Amino acid sequence: MIKFVGRDEDLKRLHTQLLQSDRIIAIAGMGGIGKTELALQYALRYHKQSYPGGVCWVQARGFNVGTQITTFAQKNLNLDLPIGLDLVDQVGFCWSHWREGNVLIVLDDVADYAEIEPYLPPVEPCFNVLITTRLQLGQSFKQVSINVLDEPAAIALLKSLVGENRVQQQQEAAKALCYWLGYLPLGLELVGRYLAGDLDLSLSEMQQRLQAKRISEPALQEMEPGMTAKLGIKAAFEISWEALSDKAKQLSCLLSLFALAPIPWSLVEQTVAGQDSNELEAVRRNLLKLHLLNRTAQETFQLHQLIREFLQEKLSKLSQNNNIKYLFASAMLALAKQVPKTLNRSVVANISPYILHIAEATSILINFLGDDDIRWPFEGLGRFYASQGLYERAGFWYQQHCEILHTRLGMNHPDAPSSLANLALNLYRQGRYGDAEPLYEQALELSRNLFGEVSLDVAAILNDFALLYQARGWYRQAEQFFEQACTIRENLVENHPDIAEIWHNLGSLYLYQERYHFAEEYLRNSLTLTKRLIAAGNTEVSPIQIAESLNNLAEVYAVQGFYDRAESLHQEALSLRENLLGETHPAFAQSLNNLAVLYAHRGLYYKAEPLMVQALEILEVYLGSNHPDTVSTKKSLENIRRDRQSNR
Repeated sequence: MIKFVGRDEDLKRLHTQLLQSDRIIAIAGMGGIGKTELALQYALRYHKQSYPGGVCWVQARGFNVGTQITTFAQKNLNLDLPIGLDLVDQVGFCWSHWREGNVLIVLDDVADYAEIEPYLPPVEPCFNVLITTRLQLGQSFKQVSINVLDEPAAIALLKSLVGENRVQQQQEAAKALCYWLGYLPLGLELVGRYLAGDLDLSLSEMQQRLQAKRISEPALQEMEPGMTAKLGIKAAFEISWEALSDKAKQLSCLLSLFALAPIPWSLVEQTVAGQDSNELEAVRRNLLKLHLLNRTAQETFQLHQLIREFLQEKLSKLSQNNNIKYLFASAMLALAKQVPKTLNRSVVANISPYILHIAEATSILINFLGDDDIRWPFEGLGRFYASQGLYERAGFWYQQHCEILHTRLGMNHPDAPSSLANLALNLYRQGRYGDAEPLYEQALELSRNLFGEVSLDVAAILNDFALLYQARGWYRQAEQFFEQACTIRENLVENHPDIAEIWHNLGSLYLYQERYHFAEEYLRNSLTLTKRLIAAGNTEVSPIQIAESLNNLAEVYAVQGFYDRAESLHQEALSLRENLLGETHPAFAQSLNNLAVLYAHRGLYYKAEPLMVQALEILEVYLGSNHPDTVSTKKSLENIRRDRQSNR
């Protein structure tokens, strides 16, 4: 027996509202959500105890409502209708001669309220009307909007169809299948019945078929006798589609290109820039009214998975298909270009609602971007994730950029060196120095061949390559590359962010080489230039770079025993990084680490230990236990605990 799951609260709510004060209740929701089934289960559960006057079920779509009511009254109430009355008056006669007791009238699948209104029963306490509809009928009606099932209820429904043992043996596949179907009851029932009819078909194989054929998979269309629903998925959605205007159809197809994630309406407006905003809102209201679009938050909307699949298939058949895709790809490209090189926490928060949509366009519609524009979405996505210490996600997009350059444009394209360098830098940040080095070598060679020995592109790769050498303790090679990069930059630009960066890196290297006078000079010069550029409104510079210079300048003072000056700078750097990057970022962990080491040198172990513990927890989450920074921090914590114990 198929189990009715996940709707107990909805049934109770319906019953309470119908019997207390609300004469007409509408069950509303998208096609396939289970409106008719909910009404049926309500009637079955409560008709004996609450509706002694009977239950009259009327099919509202495609049939004459008045005729159904009069036929029901003649057959079940033995009423003889007076001759000469029109249909509306005949229905009125039926209501006035109905048997005593509360009555439940169910009007299933109402497409137009005006068509049923003349036949509604009079306003009397005994008549309770339950409407099911995919429309939003307005404020005049009490409406119970039902949602998709949650995961446990979806799994329970699947078990009732497929068998508990079969689902238990394939739990992860069952969860993945329910997720792909968006927990929509009709989709789950159709697929569950299909699986029940083929015992040799595994749940994972079923999902593979769905992923291959999408909304056209036969399992989503084949109905069986005994089902409450009478339409397959595509047919159920087709009813709503046909009710849309041409403009609404085009907009809904555009929405299907967005990622399966909340869509800020401002992003839709940017995508169709130039279209009248009032007209756009009218179309949106139409989509919401038909439950083709869901409101998830203020000015934020989302499509259901299967609706999205349906609309994507419709898009492929529209004559405006390529134009719509180009609009979407262009809008996401414009957003990707706005992602800065360095992101702080507030920038990340502002960009976050758009990232999945940029990623969707980058994955699916890259062919709609020109050759010179390909780099932007990949670099934007890489920067977004790398700025948060999510280096594996960043690496995916950098790797994808390299691969598409290789296949589409060739590695002699001007973007090739920077794409390799981005990938190498991301590997360096993960501590994968051996993997990063050959990429840097390739990027440097390509850059010199394409741009010559003296160019900012070459200097950028020399700078990043030197960071790798420095991390490996190869200070002589690092110094050579830093100095080459510094010479190139100083000859080509002045008072530029690139100059501040290279001075900072040279100062940091001199710190490692114990050349403290030069380290302090370069770090102070970098800090001064960075502050000047920020004050002048240069958008290529971030306050995060100030925190980095403060941190390293503090280290210069710490190793020379100027602890008070070092502590003050470390505290300032820590506060900046906390405000700009948050308390879970690897750079914040670095400041915690350095401040802890400083306290340990001063014998303040009670202050040092909790800071180092916090730093280690952050690094283990973001960089992993085997990253050089994590290993070093763990060793420092062990030393602090040992020294604290020995000094008790």
